[in-house]
Amino acid sequence: MAKNTKRVTVIAAAAVAAVAVAGSAFAFWSSSSTGKATVAAGTLAKVVVTDVQIVGTLRPGATADLSLNVMNPDDNGQVKITSIALTDAGIRANAAAEAKGCTGADTGVVFHPETLASPVLIEAGSTEPLILEKAVEMTNASVNGCQGANFTVPVVITAETTGEAPAA
Repeated sequence: MAKNTKRVTVIAAAAVAAVAVAGSAFAFWSSSSTGKATVAAGTLAKVVVTDVQIVGTLRPGATADLSLNVMNPDDNGQVKITSIALTDAGIRANAAAEAKGCTGADTGVVFHPETLASPVLIEAGSTEPLILEKAVEMTNASVNGCQGANFTVPVVITAETTGEAPAA
């Protein structure tokens, strides 16, 4: 029987060693750690709108296209233009026409805000010409002092990033 006791002791010792090794392995593989990193976010530079022009001649009841160029600075990456609206400054006639009463609502000139059906994509460092069809209208509310006037149509462009990084 001593022989069996010795065999049981060896088996029991092997089982305890196996559990101890398994416990060590479990502890090794289940460790965890924490940490944190800090990174500065970049900024989106403003797109630049230039060469805003009414294409065509306005007269009461007529519409005209609005032509403009949008420049996306080099550091932005690709942007998409999602909308074009009139600024708070509003549409103004030249000084000579304003002196004849062609001011405010009396100009009869309105801008139809443009929500683009498919956004215009502009690569970093590129300028994109845009033509907004029938975006400017002269209504029948235009006074006689507006005849021969030149109008300023200040617009604001809404642009957002697309996630495409600028070319290196």
